[in-house]
Amino acid sequence: MGSEPEFVIVARADGIGDVSLLGAFDLMAHAELERTLMRLVDESDGQGVRLDLSGVIFLDAGTLGVLARAGRRARRRGARVVVRNLRPMHRRMLAIVGDLDIDVED
Repeated sequence: MGSEPEFVIVARADGIGDVSLLGAFDLMAHAELERTLMRLVDESDGQGVRLDLSGVIFLDAGTLGVLARAGRRARRRGARVVVRNLRPMHRRMLAIVGDLDIDVED
């Protein structure tokens, strides 16, 4: 895709992991993204993870699956996965797919 994915953990305030995702997220990024999100959910003390997607130029359906699995894991722990700063095309993808056990903030 031309832009290697990056995960930037910017803060861990009040038990919530704030993460900025940058670049293109396709099949090549799924495993690392899933490991990172699951670890952050497990370490979040029931608070969860907040993802800033403003730097994401591409994400595929498999990436949505990773977000859904992280969201389910967080909900089982009484926490949540929140995504924010979605591009319009990513917002449309989420609307088409439906409930993924993640929350969307503007």
